[in-house]
Amino acid sequence: LLVIAVMGIAMYEIFNVIERRSTKWANRANPTN
Repeated sequence: LLVIAVMGIAMYEIFNVIERRSTKWANRANPTN
């Protein structure tokens, strides 16, 4: 269970980083938004 929990947290953190990067790129591509 501990390994699954660590993997879940890692995936959650990676997902947040990817989302932040995607939002930054989207904002740069679309300044109006």
